[in-house]
Amino acid sequence: MNNWAFWSTVHLLWLEFQSFPFVVYAEGPGLAGAILPALVSAFIFTHDRTPLTRVSVPMRKLLVGGALFCAVMGMRTGYWTDAGYHFLDAGLILWPVIALLSPDFRAWWSYPLTFFPMLLVDVMGAGEYGHWTGNFWFGVGGMGFSDGLFIGPASALICALVCAALGSVLRQRGIFHLETF
Repeated sequence: MNNWAFWSTVHLLWLEFQSFPFVVYAEGPGLAGAILPALVSAFIFTHDRTPLTRVSVPMRKLLVGGALFCAVMGMRTGYWTDAGYHFLDAGLILWPVIALLSPDFRAWWSYPLTFFPMLLVDVMGAGEYGHWTGNFWFGVGGMGFSDGLFIGPASALICALVCAALGSVLRQRGIFHLETF
């Protein structure tokens, strides 16, 4: 057996594997832009002490409806420029407000409830771009730490944590009572 020929073939196969679009995407800024937030979102949903199945039915309806609202709002407001795809993420406003008003809402849910609708809208926008140009485009989350898929859920989480703390203080002082709404 020719040792050099074997390792040259293995090296060639490794280089071909590294040239696949998903591998290029996962090794580049896509790891920080989309894959890490997806892992964090999955971790939050799987390791939550109070899973969504134990939440009251009206709150579950509000969470599902809010996530669908965020996705539809993003799809309706999305547009392309030279800098990339832009859309309004309603989760940056909706989840902190719900965290402010509702003591049942867990503020850390705002991260995955913001990320997954944003990911859906971003993938749909990438699909539209690929359809317009007639080729495949796999750049969702390609800006890395500067991408909206990374910054948006983190911003929604920080705002929801601040609003949840503010809401609990206001409820203790008697300003926010369920009877007033």
